[in-house]
Amino acid sequence: MNLLRLLLLLAAVGFAYHMWGPRRPLSPFEQIEQAQARIDAPVQADADAQGFIPTDVPTGVEHGVVLVLAALNCPKDASQRGDDMVERLRGMGIPAKRDDHLPVPTAIRMDQLDSFKRANLVMSRGAPSVFINGMGKSNPTLHEVVAEYKQTQGSADSD
Repeated sequence: MNLLRLLLLLAAVGFAYHMWGPRRPLSPFEQIEQAQARIDAPVQADADAQGFIPTDVPTGVEHGVVLVLAALNCPKDASQRGDDMVERLRGMGIPAKRDDHLPVPTAIRMDQLDSFKRANLVMSRGAPSVFINGMGKSNPTLHEVVAEYKQTQGSADSD
């Protein structure tokens, strides 16, 4: 019986040490990931059902047009996905524009700064980046883009 108590005590001490003992230092990559997660958390909290976050409608892009950003004339997978997405959206009757950069006005007002930071966040996560009626997401599926388009078109029509 004493041996059983001793084993239980050792198991409890080992568990406590494992759970609350010293931690290994984080690698620089892990530190960057944690910092990015702290920055992204408030932005992701604003994401809608499809994961799109609020941004401004890019300069020179009409409301109701899906803007797909990825490198033009590039054989890489992300660019090919962007080309395919635009082609499929147009096939569904959804107006789509393909480009390799986000049109930015020459002067940004302070009240636009947060929106541009959000747009930059969308573009920094990988291509293709998609912007629809003031919402943006990096590398969405075609289903997510169509759902977002329908959702934002419905809210734009009711305004």
